[in-house]
Amino acid sequence: MKRITQATDILGVLERGDLNHDLTGEIESVLKALRDLAPPKGKVKGSVGLTLNFQVEGQSVEIEASITSKVPKRQRGRSFYFLTQEGSLSTEHPQQSDMFNGPRAVASSDH
Repeated sequence: MKRITQATDILGVLERGDLNHDLTGEIESVLKALRDLAPPKGKVKGSVGLTLNFQVEGQSVEIEASITSKVPKRQRGRSFYFLTQEGSLSTEHPQQSDMFNGPRAVASSDH
């Protein structure tokens, strides 16, 4: 009778080795993502989880596995624009004229 008693042996045979391969790939993916997200002198955290569900019926055991992972979202930059009366975006403040379009006509003040 061949017995499987070590967790590493169980992981190696589940799904004919595919689980071990997929788990290894997920760990590598998370580590690469964390490396890319880590600030030069800061920390970033992620995780890889393995859940094994067991179902026993008589003398047999069925094992179902699932792999989960979590990495922080990549921080995105921010952009600032102005909103026009028409609802469009503008790089210029709508109440300020463009000083590079040349001189404006001066309103006459006839008193």
